[in-house]
Amino acid sequence: MWLVKGLVWVFVTLVLVCLVAIGALWGVKVHERSRAESLLKKGLWGISLTLIVICLVEFGMLWGLTIRGRNRAQAFLSDVVKLELGKATFAEAQQLALKHGGIPANDGLRCSSESCVFRFVFENKPLTSARLVPYTRFSSMVSVKNGLVVERDILYERQPNRSDPFAYSLTDNSLSSDNQWWQHFRQTGLWRLNVDERGVPRLLQVSLGPSSTADQRKRAYALDLSCLSRLFGCNSPTAVFPPDIPYRATPYYQTRSETW
Repeated sequence: MWLVKGLVWVFVTLVLVCLVAIGALWGVKVHERSRAESLLKKGLWGISLTLIVICLVEFGMLWGLTIRGRNRAQAFLSDVVKLELGKATFAEAQQLALKHGGIPANDGLRCSSESCVFRFVFENKPLTSARLVPYTRFSSMVSVKNGLVVERDILYERQPNRSDPFAYSLTDNSLSSDNQWWQHFRQTGLWRLNVDERGVPRLLQVSLGPSSTADQRKRAYALDLSCLSRLFGCNSPTAVFPPDIPYRATPYYQTRSETW
Protein backbone atom coordinates (compact mmCIF):
# COMPACT_ATOMS: atom_id res chain seq x y z
CA MET A 1 0.00 0.00 0.00
CA TRP A 2 2.92 2.37 0.54
CA LEU A 3 3.56 2.31 -3.21
CA VAL A 4 -0.01 3.38 -3.92
CA LYS A 5 0.15 6.15 -1.33
CA GLY A 6 3.43 7.34 -2.81
CA LEU A 7 1.88 7.48 -6.27
CA VAL A 8 -1.03 9.53 -4.94
CA TRP A 9 1.32 12.02 -3.29
CA VAL A 10 3.35 12.40 -6.48
CA PHE A 11 0.17 12.99 -8.48
CA VAL A 12 -1.09 15.61 -6.01
CA THR A 13 2.28 17.39 -6.05
CA LEU A 14 2.35 17.56 -9.86
CA VAL A 15 -1.21 18.91 -9.96
CA LEU A 16 -0.27 21.64 -7.48
CA VAL A 17 2.75 22.55 -9.59
CA CYS A 18 0.49 22.86 -12.64
CA LEU A 19 -1.96 25.07 -10.76
CA VAL A 20 0.84 27.31 -9.51
CA ALA A 21 2.23 27.62 -13.05
CA ILE A 22 -1.20 28.52 -14.47
CA GLY A 23 -1.74 31.07 -11.70
CA ALA A 24 1.63 32.66 -12.42
CA LEU A 25 0.70 32.94 -16.10
CA TRP A 26 -2.12 35.36 -15.28
CA GLY A 27 0.38 37.75 -13.75
CA VAL A 28 2.51 37.93 -16.93
CA LYS A 29 2.21 41.01 -19.16
CA VAL A 30 0.18 40.61 -22.35
CA HIS A 31 3.12 40.93 -24.77
CA GLU A 32 5.05 38.27 -22.80
CA ARG A 33 2.11 35.92 -22.32
CA SER A 34 2.53 34.08 -25.66
CA ARG A 35 6.06 33.03 -24.80
CA ALA A 36 5.00 32.10 -21.27
CA GLU A 37 2.14 29.98 -22.60
CA SER A 38 4.57 28.11 -24.86
CA LEU A 39 6.86 27.41 -21.91
CA LEU A 40 3.89 26.34 -19.82
CA LYS A 41 2.73 23.86 -22.48
CA LYS A 42 6.20 22.34 -22.65
CA GLY A 43 6.25 22.13 -18.88
CA LEU A 44 2.86 20.43 -18.77
CA TRP A 45 3.96 17.90 -21.39
CA GLY A 46 7.06 17.19 -19.34
CA ILE A 47 5.03 16.77 -16.16
CA SER A 48 2.56 14.47 -17.94
CA LEU A 49 5.38 12.32 -19.30
CA THR A 50 6.97 12.17 -15.85
CA LEU A 51 3.67 11.11 -14.30
CA ILE A 52 3.20 8.36 -16.91
CA VAL A 53 6.72 7.03 -16.29
CA ILE A 54 6.16 7.07 -12.53
CA CYS A 55 2.85 5.21 -12.94
CA LEU A 56 4.51 2.55 -15.10
CA VAL A 57 7.36 2.13 -12.63
CA GLU A 58 4.97 1.89 -9.67
CA PHE A 59 2.79 -0.64 -11.52
CA GLY A 60 5.86 -2.68 -12.45
CA MET A 61 6.93 -2.79 -8.81
CA LEU A 62 3.44 -3.87 -7.68
CA TRP A 63 3.28 -6.58 -10.32
CA GLY A 64 6.80 -7.76 -9.52
CA LEU A 65 5.92 -8.22 -5.84
CA THR A 66 2.74 -10.08 -6.83
CA ILE A 67 4.69 -12.44 -9.11
CA ARG A 68 7.05 -13.09 -6.23
CA GLY A 69 4.08 -14.13 -4.10
CA ARG A 70 2.89 -16.52 -6.82
CA ASN A 71 6.34 -18.11 -6.98
CA ARG A 72 6.23 -18.61 -3.21
CA ALA A 73 2.86 -20.35 -3.55
CA GLN A 74 4.22 -22.61 -6.31
CA ALA A 75 7.23 -23.53 -4.17
CA PHE A 76 4.92 -24.34 -1.25
CA LEU A 77 2.70 -26.56 -3.41
CA SER A 78 5.77 -28.46 -4.59
CA ASP A 79 6.87 -29.04 -0.98
CA VAL A 80 3.52 -29.86 0.60
CA VAL A 81 2.79 -32.73 -1.81
CA LYS A 82 6.07 -34.32 -0.70
CA LEU A 83 4.67 -34.84 2.80
CA GLU A 84 3.57 -38.48 2.86
CA LEU A 85 0.29 -38.68 4.72
CA GLY A 86 0.36 -41.06 7.65
CA LYS A 87 4.17 -41.08 7.67
CA ALA A 88 5.39 -37.46 7.67
CA THR A 89 6.02 -36.24 11.20
CA PHE A 90 5.01 -33.21 13.23
CA ALA A 91 8.61 -31.97 12.97
CA GLU A 92 8.39 -32.06 9.16
CA ALA A 93 5.14 -30.09 9.27
CA GLN A 94 6.84 -27.51 11.52
CA GLN A 95 9.72 -27.20 9.05
CA LEU A 96 7.23 -26.65 6.22
CA ALA A 97 5.48 -23.94 8.25
CA LEU A 98 8.75 -22.24 9.10
CA LYS A 99 9.86 -22.24 5.44
CA HIS A 100 6.57 -21.01 3.94
CA GLY A 101 5.07 -18.82 6.64
CA GLY A 102 2.50 -21.24 7.99
CA ILE A 103 0.80 -20.47 11.30
CA PRO A 104 -1.18 -22.67 13.72
CA ALA A 105 -4.91 -22.48 13.01
CA ASN A 106 -6.23 -24.15 16.16
CA ASP A 107 -8.29 -21.16 17.27
CA GLY A 108 -6.02 -20.39 20.19
CA LEU A 109 -5.71 -24.02 21.31
CA ARG A 110 -2.26 -25.38 22.02
CA CYS A 111 -0.47 -26.66 18.94
CA SER A 112 1.45 -29.84 19.68
CA SER A 113 2.39 -33.13 18.10
CA GLU A 114 -0.87 -34.56 19.46
CA SER A 115 -3.04 -32.16 17.50
CA CYS A 116 -2.21 -29.18 15.30
CA VAL A 117 -3.35 -27.56 12.07
CA PHE A 118 -0.93 -25.35 10.12
CA ARG A 119 -2.50 -22.78 7.80
CA PHE A 120 -0.80 -21.26 4.73
CA VAL A 121 -2.20 -18.35 2.72
CA PHE A 122 -0.95 -16.83 -0.55
CA GLU A 123 -2.78 -13.88 -2.15
CA ASN A 124 -2.35 -11.78 -5.28
CA LYS A 125 -1.13 -8.82 -3.27
CA PRO A 126 -0.20 -5.99 -3.60
CA LEU A 127 -1.99 -5.74 -6.98
CA THR A 128 -5.34 -6.66 -5.43
CA SER A 129 -4.77 -4.20 -2.56
CA ALA A 130 -4.50 -1.44 -5.15
CA ARG A 131 -7.81 -2.64 -6.70
CA LEU A 132 -6.00 -3.32 -9.98
CA VAL A 133 -7.08 -6.98 -10.30
CA PRO A 134 -9.79 -9.22 -8.78
CA TYR A 135 -8.90 -10.92 -5.52
CA THR A 136 -7.34 -14.40 -5.80
CA ARG A 137 -6.20 -16.66 -2.98
CA PHE A 138 -4.43 -20.01 -2.66
CA SER A 139 -4.61 -21.45 0.84
CA SER A 140 -3.81 -24.75 2.48
CA MET A 141 -4.08 -26.51 5.82
CA VAL A 142 -1.87 -29.33 7.03
CA SER A 143 -3.33 -31.36 9.90
CA VAL A 144 -1.32 -33.35 12.46
CA LYS A 145 -2.70 -36.03 14.75
CA ASN A 146 -0.68 -38.12 17.21
CA GLY A 147 2.61 -36.94 15.77
CA LEU A 148 1.83 -37.65 12.11
CA VAL A 149 0.52 -35.57 9.21
CA VAL A 150 -2.90 -37.03 8.40
CA GLU A 151 -4.54 -34.51 6.08
CA ARG A 152 -3.89 -31.83 3.48
CA ASP A 153 -6.53 -29.31 2.42
CA ILE A 154 -6.19 -26.89 -0.49
CA LEU A 155 -8.48 -24.08 -1.63
CA TYR A 156 -7.77 -22.11 -4.81
CA GLU A 157 -10.34 -19.36 -5.33
CA ARG A 158 -10.92 -16.18 -7.30
CA GLN A 159 -13.40 -13.34 -6.86
CA PRO A 160 -14.09 -11.86 -10.33
CA ASN A 161 -15.52 -8.40 -10.76
CA ARG A 162 -19.32 -8.20 -10.59
CA SER A 163 -19.85 -11.97 -10.48
CA ASP A 164 -19.95 -14.91 -8.10
CA PRO A 165 -16.68 -16.38 -6.83
CA PHE A 166 -15.41 -19.69 -8.11
CA ALA A 167 -13.03 -22.17 -6.51
CA TYR A 168 -11.27 -25.51 -6.52
CA SER A 169 -11.21 -27.44 -3.25
CA LEU A 170 -9.04 -30.47 -2.48
CA THR A 171 -8.99 -32.67 0.63
CA ASP A 172 -6.45 -35.48 0.95
CA ASN A 173 -6.80 -37.69 4.03
CA SER A 174 -4.84 -40.73 5.21
CA LEU A 175 -7.65 -42.25 7.30
CA SER A 176 -8.69 -45.72 6.21
CA SER A 177 -12.03 -46.16 4.50
CA ASP A 178 -12.78 -48.78 7.20
CA ASN A 179 -12.81 -46.03 9.80
CA GLN A 180 -16.41 -45.41 10.90
CA TRP A 181 -15.84 -41.65 11.25
CA TRP A 182 -14.53 -41.53 7.69
CA GLN A 183 -17.47 -43.50 6.35
CA HIS A 184 -19.95 -41.20 8.09
CA PHE A 185 -18.44 -37.78 7.37
CA ARG A 186 -16.11 -38.24 4.40
CA GLN A 187 -16.37 -39.79 0.98
CA THR A 188 -13.76 -39.88 -1.73
CA GLY A 189 -14.72 -38.64 -5.16
CA LEU A 190 -15.30 -35.62 -7.36
CA TRP A 191 -18.09 -33.11 -6.76
CA ARG A 192 -19.33 -30.57 -9.32
CA LEU A 193 -21.29 -27.91 -7.44
CA ASN A 194 -23.19 -24.74 -8.44
CA VAL A 195 -23.25 -25.78 -12.09
CA ASP A 196 -24.18 -23.07 -14.61
CA GLU A 197 -26.04 -23.21 -17.92
CA ARG A 198 -22.89 -24.33 -19.75
CA GLY A 199 -22.32 -27.26 -17.43
CA VAL A 200 -19.37 -25.55 -15.72
CA PRO A 201 -19.35 -25.72 -11.90
CA ARG A 202 -18.51 -22.69 -9.78
CA LEU A 203 -17.00 -25.07 -7.22
CA LEU A 204 -15.06 -28.20 -8.10
CA GLN A 205 -14.37 -30.33 -5.06
CA VAL A 206 -12.04 -33.35 -4.87
CA SER A 207 -11.70 -35.66 -1.90
CA LEU A 208 -8.84 -38.17 -1.83
CA GLY A 209 -8.21 -41.04 0.54
CA PRO A 210 -6.09 -44.17 0.90
CA SER A 211 -8.08 -45.85 -1.88
CA SER A 212 -7.42 -43.04 -4.38
CA THR A 213 -5.11 -43.93 -7.25
CA ALA A 214 -1.73 -42.37 -7.94
CA ASP A 215 -3.11 -41.00 -11.19
CA GLN A 216 -6.02 -39.28 -9.42
CA ARG A 217 -3.66 -37.77 -6.87
CA LYS A 218 -1.30 -36.53 -9.58
CA ARG A 219 -4.13 -34.88 -11.53
CA ALA A 220 -5.70 -33.38 -8.40
CA TYR A 221 -2.49 -31.54 -7.47
CA ALA A 222 -1.64 -30.36 -11.02
CA LEU A 223 -2.58 -26.75 -10.34
CA ASP A 224 -1.65 -23.74 -12.44
CA LEU A 225 -1.20 -20.89 -9.95
CA SER A 226 -0.70 -18.19 -12.58
CA CYS A 227 -4.02 -16.59 -11.57
CA LEU A 228 -2.19 -15.30 -8.50
CA SER A 229 -0.30 -12.86 -10.73
CA ARG A 230 -2.16 -12.78 -14.04
CA LEU A 231 -3.81 -9.49 -15.02
CA PHE A 232 -6.30 -10.97 -17.46
CA GLY A 233 -7.64 -14.36 -18.46
CA CYS A 234 -8.79 -15.76 -15.09
CA ASN A 235 -12.43 -14.79 -15.22
CA SER A 236 -13.63 -18.36 -15.80
CA PRO A 237 -13.84 -21.13 -13.17
CA THR A 238 -11.80 -23.39 -15.43
CA ALA A 239 -8.79 -21.12 -14.85
CA VAL A 240 -8.39 -22.52 -11.31
CA PHE A 241 -9.30 -26.14 -12.10
CA PRO A 242 -6.60 -28.76 -12.78
CA PRO A 243 -6.57 -29.31 -16.55
CA ASP A 244 -7.00 -33.10 -16.53
CA ILE A 245 -10.01 -33.34 -14.24
CA PRO A 246 -13.39 -33.83 -15.99
CA TYR A 247 -15.20 -30.84 -14.54
CA ARG A 248 -18.17 -30.58 -16.92
CA ALA A 249 -21.62 -31.68 -15.77
CA THR A 250 -25.22 -31.51 -16.91
CA PRO A 251 -26.29 -27.83 -16.82
CA TYR A 252 -27.73 -26.82 -13.43
CA TYR A 253 -27.22 -30.35 -11.97
CA GLN A 254 -24.79 -31.02 -9.14
CA THR A 255 -23.03 -34.37 -9.48
CA ARG A 256 -20.60 -36.63 -7.68
CA SER A 257 -18.31 -39.20 -9.32
CA GLU A 258 -16.43 -41.91 -7.45
CA THR A 259 -14.22 -42.65 -10.45
CA TRP A 260 -12.83 -39.87 -12.58
